[in-house]
Amino acid sequence: MVLAAGCGGLFRHPAPAEDVDFAKAYLALFPARALPAIEMGMDPALKDPQMRAKIAKMAILFPPGPPTSIRVAGSTSTTTGTDTTSTLTLEYEYPDRWLLANVVIGRHNHASVIKGVQVQPLKESLERLNRVTFAGKTPVHALALAVALLVLLFVLGTFLVAARTPAPGMKWAWAALVLVGVVRFSFNWTTGMLSIVPMSLQLLGSNFSKPSAFEPFVVSTSIPVGAIVYLLQRRDWRRETGTPPPDVSPGPDLL
Repeated sequence: MVLAAGCGGLFRHPAPAEDVDFAKAYLALFPARALPAIEMGMDPALKDPQMRAKIAKMAILFPPGPPTSIRVAGSTSTTTGTDTTSTLTLEYEYPDRWLLANVVIGRHNHASVIKGVQVQPLKESLERLNRVTFAGKTPVHALALAVALLVLLFVLGTFLVAARTPAPGMKWAWAALVLVGVVRFSFNWTTGMLSIVPMSLQLLGSNFSKPSAFEPFVVSTSIPVGAIVYLLQRRDWRRETGTPPPDVSPGPDLL
């Protein structure tokens, strides 16, 4: 269940402690079934005839009694002039369930208002859901990882060749070009979803990221166009000179 109002910002930083405390205090109204107080804390832009029913559906997700733990799984804040918008993700652990709450807080001159709230049940903790494992994964996961590793090795191997091979013009400019890939393919290890960003550059061809224990492992790769262009150009250089490829084995005189 989601309630949200539009917001934006320019300068991004972690959410301040006061917004974390405000979010926890606001979410504590849900298990208390304090529906009028929940409504009062919301941005007027959220209000519609169905708002009370939406709030009630989120409130029943919370069991009675205090949670075993509340953990901040995500925290960002953007500032535009005197206005600050914080987005927080809180993980609630109860003896019989897990809940994930997303809260958007707008603050102007120290007056805070809720611009969005979402509560959803989880099968287990985010740390466990987003752990890196092959258990329960499909062959597509193995393929995505293998392709990313192969692209990375191809780019690094070509870079070593470019660094050790004489080339007309700026040799190190060619070596730098080798590291550039285009079109980013990102594979979410948890969900198995693939996203594609056509207008993008990526260094080293591939990247593997997991910013925190709460976030999914993402395997990213790209088309190693820089390495491909270099190898094609290197072949043309050899044809023009009519010489065999130079020796690129390790040695003190290669550079």
